[in-house]
Amino acid sequence: SYTCAVLGSGIDVIYPKENKYLYSEIIKNGCVISQFLPGTKPYSFNFPIRNRIISGLSDLVIVVEANKKSGTLITASAALEQGKDVIAVPGNIFSKQSKGTNNLIKDGAYTFTDIQDIYDLLKLNYVEKTSDNIKNMSIKETKVYKHINSVPIHFDEVLRLTNIDIKQLYEVLFELQLKDEIMCLSGNYYVRNNKTM
Repeated sequence: SYTCAVLGSGIDVIYPKENKYLYSEIIKNGCVISQFLPGTKPYSFNFPIRNRIISGLSDLVIVVEANKKSGTLITASAALEQGKDVIAVPGNIFSKQSKGTNNLIKDGAYTFTDIQDIYDLLKLNYVEKTSDNIKNMSIKETKVYKHINSVPIHFDEVLRLTNIDIKQLYEVLFELQLKDEIMCLSGNYYVRNNKTM
């Protein structure tokens, strides 16, 4: 598996600075893309522009949580303009954080209730991974992996359940993504990445 990072700044501007390790790891095993000139700061208006590239590179856009004014909705809109599928997780009708996702579904986005929905939409076969995968993981990776399954779980919940230092947790999650064991969804949610045939 390979990671592609799309920046809302110049290619030489790491934002936030704490992501320096992730930046160097991504360069080793993937790529970093920016349409902005070197030295460009990460201005807030750059991110909707950047998100058009993200949606353009994606097979589909998954929206887990979004309020009515979320930048994620800009990405979903760009995806639809580009002819990409959008899939949204339905949420509590009384939660502000679900207004955007529920409106997407009302407007015709696919509903994401199980990991199988993604495989069906992408026309991939779903094959459950076995415990053999755990043999190739570090102790921390195993600890984190056991809390991630086919239902999206937020980073903060993984942090709470594992009690691992925040910086180390980001590193472990990144390593699990590089090993193709998990995938990161929008909104900092994670799910297991089951094998496809």
